[in-house]
Amino acid sequence: MTSNTAILEAARHYSNLGLIIHPLLSPDAPIINPRTNKPQSPGKGVLIKAWDDVEKPLTEKEIKKYWEYGRNPYFDKANIGLQCGKRSGVLVVDVDDWNPAIWNEFTTGLKTSEWLISRRTKRRGHIFFKHTEALKAQKHHDLGIEILSDGSNAVLPPSRHKSGQTYEFNRELKTLEDIPEMPKELITRLKALFTDNDKLKVILRKCKPCLREKFEAHQKAPNVNDWHSSTGRQQTLALMADLKANGANFEVLDLACKYIFREQYSREISEHELGPEGNKIKKPWKCDTIQRELGSITLDKNLNSKCDNCAFRGQRKQEERKKTVSSNDFLDNAVKEMTAAEIELLKTNFSQRRLICNLPKDHFITQFVAYADRMSDGYREYKILAGFWLLSSIVQRKPKIDLATSVDGIHLNIWTTFLGLSSISRKTTIIEIARHFLAYAIGKPVTDTDYSLEGYLESLSQEPIKFMVNDEVSTTYQKMGQKYNAGYFEFECKIYDGSSQNKRLASGGKREQKTFDIKDPYVTKLTASTFAKFKRSITIPDFDSGFGFRYVYAAPTYEFNQRPLRLTTDEDITARSDLEKRTALLVRFFRDMPPFTMDIEPEAMQFYIDTDIDVNKQFAKASNQEFLASVWSRYGIYILKFAALIEIGKSTVSSKITLESMKIAAAMILDYFLPTICDVYNLLTVDPTNNMIDRIIEALKASNGICAHSDLLRKTKLKSREFHELILTMQESGQIEVISEKSQGNNKTQFFYRLIDCDAVRLSLDRGQIHQIPQVPQIPRVSNEEIQERIWENLKELKECTPTHLDVQTKQYNNSQILSNSPIENSVRYSGNLGNLDNLGNLPTNQSELSYYTDSSSNRTAFSNRDSRDPKRHLKSDLSELERTKVDLIDYKRESQKYTEWIHSSLMDQFITDYMENRQITEGRDYLTTVAQMCNSNKWNYPAGIFEESF
Repeated sequence: MTSNTAILEAARHYSNLGLIIHPLLSPDAPIINPRTNKPQSPGKGVLIKAWDDVEKPLTEKEIKKYWEYGRNPYFDKANIGLQCGKRSGVLVVDVDDWNPAIWNEFTTGLKTSEWLISRRTKRRGHIFFKHTEALKAQKHHDLGIEILSDGSNAVLPPSRHKSGQTYEFNRELKTLEDIPEMPKELITRLKALFTDNDKLKVILRKCKPCLREKFEAHQKAPNVNDWHSSTGRQQTLALMADLKANGANFEVLDLACKYIFREQYSREISEHELGPEGNKIKKPWKCDTIQRELGSITLDKNLNSKCDNCAFRGQRKQEERKKTVSSNDFLDNAVKEMTAAEIELLKTNFSQRRLICNLPKDHFITQFVAYADRMSDGYREYKILAGFWLLSSIVQRKPKIDLATSVDGIHLNIWTTFLGLSSISRKTTIIEIARHFLAYAIGKPVTDTDYSLEGYLESLSQEPIKFMVNDEVSTTYQKMGQKYNAGYFEFECKIYDGSSQNKRLASGGKREQKTFDIKDPYVTKLTASTFAKFKRSITIPDFDSGFGFRYVYAAPTYEFNQRPLRLTTDEDITARSDLEKRTALLVRFFRDMPPFTMDIEPEAMQFYIDTDIDVNKQFAKASNQEFLASVWSRYGIYILKFAALIEIGKSTVSSKITLESMKIAAAMILDYFLPTICDVYNLLTVDPTNNMIDRIIEALKASNGICAHSDLLRKTKLKSREFHELILTMQESGQIEVISEKSQGNNKTQFFYRLIDCDAVRLSLDRGQIHQIPQVPQIPRVSNEEIQERIWENLKELKECTPTHLDVQTKQYNNSQILSNSPIENSVRYSGNLGNLDNLGNLPTNQSELSYYTDSSSNRTAFSNRDSRDPKRHLKSDLSELERTKVDLIDYKRESQKYTEWIHSSLMDQFITDYMENRQITEGRDYLTTVAQMCNSNKWNYPAGIFEESF
């Protein structure tokens, strides 16, 4: 028996180590609390309130209060409990059932002798590891495993169990260094086990009740011999056949075998009996066969047959199929009533997600996207992300953000992957455009990269700043997963973080060991793949290692208008030259600049903090909070990276992150990149062929997130009974919600199932304050004939509204497209002093007559025979073109020369200077009204009354 002095000294020792401990109920305490008359847990119940809010180790005074014998009767003979998780820096694996079939396989190849284990019996124990974010607190009672982390309590030695047994460590805990790191392989194996076990539980619900009950009884009270007789073998085969028929793969079947055979389990026997993929399992047994071969499992305690009331037999099965669905079939109070119109509003098109990045026209990203729009009809998401990758490559390792939690600071390297269908999505085209500008600016080729681990190490040791491009990355990922590249994914995570590395490769045979010294690496990545190849090339453990979370993904699937092929024009060359010059200038600017730290406005920093708190609160409520927390640990940082790059890409490079840039970056992450990585992860994990819940989810997504009962049953091709059981499971787990719609005509109730998008984050950010600047419009795809006809119509409009002289430049039109084979290709000038609007003359009858008006002596005669027309008609035409192209007034004057000079150019400049400085034209009424006010105020010398009517 543990002495009171030993408990007191142990408590002091734990507190001195920095562990956060608390007193637990005496193991001698009664099961029922005499004061509250409620059940309690002797030896394990915590005696103080808010124990999980304590942030510091106990003081000597508190230790004596809790464990000094006779000091306080309430704490008499108290055990010692540990607050697991971040604050103590400890994660505990609590094993209540040391199933040899599971743990022998788990520990293969691991150094278990270094583990710190607390035991009171051989079959139970606590394994202590240093805290890791890779595993969250969770319970799996059927496996006999609990993960004790944040919010969890663990009993520490030398506490006593209520049975009288004492908890003891397998070796002395002198310092916290005696607690080992949790092996990454163990983390991977535990996650895989928990996933397979969850699948097994879902599939068991669909199995025949007699087989399921027999298996669940064995889980609670194992009796291996009961499954080893001739009847036991038949029993096992019947269960495996039912599991296989309901969607179990080999790993799930093998886990069921581990439950059944325990210490007698053999992987080789499982593969021999089941087949490598479970393909030796035949069709499920019929009920008559089970009753004939395994009669005992079909009888209840009173030896009466359970088959008469079984839903799998006879008329009851037929009635189950024909049964009308009602509200009673679902969870209590969990059915929402809505009208047909309300249900229609709930529909969400999962394929229409767009990346919005509204930046000024003179921003580097905007200029890059405009050029990419000109040259390719590919997805806008690819172009925006390629622009950010290019900018992150340009800045190299010079700027950084100094967060208190980051030792070396946050550098602005971007890792991105484009996912899309082959050829038609234009992934490679966009990558080649970005590659060209970077290669031009740095003065050397940017080649595709496909290294072995050794080659990668050698390359980084020689050149730690690298720009990696690969338009089909799937083959690289497959090589990274090979044995000779073991540790590649983990190494990549460190390189992304910019950590200096000294890496030694293990030698083989007589080869000499190689050591690579990598100092201050800075790597950017621009990669692409198809959905199918990406899924085949990377495993879930490799993705979960942190490698997959360091990428931002563009995976658009919406339809876009494909443009016909065309030849490169002079305007294309001009636009490319302008962007090349700007890119090269930025590269020289950062190449010559010493490293510097980005500043953040206080309002921007507060917005970032509030966003982080808001996101974490919502993640705490999500069913997949572990995955979302892993994503946010990287994507929260990406908000800062994108915000910094937005500042750097401005026309004048800025080193201070503003609130506006922070909001734009946060909107990009929360509205697009965060939901997209959830879709990418689902792509890796879903298995609609074998997993029936995945099949239902895919069918709901294909139906815009909501589907009627009968339609969903037909699309999934499931049996009515198993469909209903799956719906109940999904409703209970929060994956779907059930909605009823009452028809006004026949008074029948129709049920709908709505997929709850747990992966997306809906935040109430005040995005209304973000100054939304119109996106760069894509170049209209029109023929030369259409351009000529449009110019001709506008030329007529111009002539009607010209007050003094008209100067029409037709070389630049329709966002600088050059005309070819046009009779009005050259400049056409109407000259002469016309006095006022009454001097307007007749229009030419066709395009060939334009040459007549180049003669200044002919202009007065031509104009004198025509009455004036309302200039407002021209203004309205201007307005429609302005709204169509969404350009501001300054660019409107500079780029659309076909309209200009119905006002003197100098007066237009004055108008811009006086009224439009730092302002974007977004509403035509502002434009018309302001012009009217200025003309009527006689600031401009125009005929009185021309703008008398209000606009």
